Amino acid sequence: MVEDDVLLSAALAELLSANRYTIDVASNGQTGLDLAISVEYDLILMDWLIPKPNFLLLLGAFLSLPALYTN
Repeated sequence: MVEDDVLLSAALAELLSANRYTIDVASNGQTGLDLAISVEYDLILMDWLIPKPNFLLLLGAFLSLPALYTN
């Protein structure tokens, strides 16, 4: 999950973990991109208003990484 709101990300992480999902939280776009490059995820949740880089730039970066969507 890429979410800069600490309280919201903690609440969502707790909810997802309670339902047996494994979750990593990034507080900005760069950290989210770094995680996506190094870990294989089934789903990436992103805040629309994330910082460094913003949502659209991060989405473009994700789409340029074929390993993220070819498996």
